[in-house]
Amino acid sequence: MRKIFGHEHLITGSFIPDGMIPIIGRMIKNKCGRKFLVFVLRAANPTSHDDDIERLADYIISTSKTQRQLFKELKSYGNPGDKFNILTIDLTYIGAGKVPVPYEKQIEEIVELIKEGELINLYIHIDCRRPNYIDLLNKYKPYIKGLKFYNYMGTFPYDYGYKEAYEFARENKLDCIFHCSRGNINYYRGDDIEERLIGTHYKLYPKKDNNRELSTNFGNPQGIIEMAKQYLDVIFQIAHMGGEEDFKKFIDDKEYEILLGQRSQRYNIEHYTFTYQILKACIDNPNIYTDTSYTAYKTLYYEIIKLLMYHPVLKNKIRFGTDFPVNKTVADMHSYISDFETNIGKENFQRISLLNFNV
Repeated sequence: MRKIFGHEHLITGSFIPDGMIPIIGRMIKNKCGRKFLVFVLRAANPTSHDDDIERLADYIISTSKTQRQLFKELKSYGNPGDKFNILTIDLTYIGAGKVPVPYEKQIEEIVELIKEGELINLYIHIDCRRPNYIDLLNKYKPYIKGLKFYNYMGTFPYDYGYKEAYEFARENKLDCIFHCSRGNINYYRGDDIEERLIGTHYKLYPKKDNNRELSTNFGNPQGIIEMAKQYLDVIFQIAHMGGEEDFKKFIDDKEYEILLGQRSQRYNIEHYTFTYQILKACIDNPNIYTDTSYTAYKTLYYEIIKLLMYHPVLKNKIRFGTDFPVNKTVADMHSYISDFETNIGKENFQRISLLNFNV
């Protein structure tokens, strides 16, 4: 069955800033360092090849590969005719030091794969702090199928600097994918975070007063929803269904019963999980979608997604994606494809794996 991998990356160690994960980061960029890390991890639990430690070791190995090598691996999990939405990532402005390889080099390598005939939908990551980013978009316009926004890195979806990006998406009929989950490693590390957060439209109160927690304010789904309502003719995909932390709470608190009309909503929308807020926005707004990347990898999660497929709107609003190769830290690709399809049913899987607007 032909399908679209809707949220994938080709992240290598050369795209990671030197100060992002200071000690481990330097080690994974060095061949001997990587080997040592993998050895230590596997030696810590030598009898198992199906646990968190082994998955982390596999992910560390993947960072040593080139984009071409990673794509070859990703492609091996699909079938002939499958397409892959490849999301680039610009880590230049998160305050974590210098990125060894310039961002444009990352784009060029993927463009080369496209020129060779690979079925790739290229998504350019837009950071409004990059000077003249519109020139980058115009340069690679023939190859771009969508835009990626990673506001968790220190900007808001409603920052004026993104206006040109949204207009570009509208003019060229491109959909926009927004990262949305708590606790991700790609948070803003600048000392001026308090000053930056003055501009928030939707205040979140962190559990801890540190950059990782505070950065969640940048990625509040309400900010993304605000912009989706301003650009009704642009597709907004809010990724990861809000992240595993929120998805689990969404299940534990049985918020899915509210979405399915089995009980009424009692509080204002911001009192609910990111997952609930995103799915409710998908129901209420024709141009808002979400995806399963990284978050959906356990049997219980599959069961809830299958349950959501009974909703007349949501069954056409949840797109398939794995977040390769980052998902290697929590599950293997088999779980994201074969197990996922088996548990939600072939008809549902076919529907969500073809929900793409740039086929």
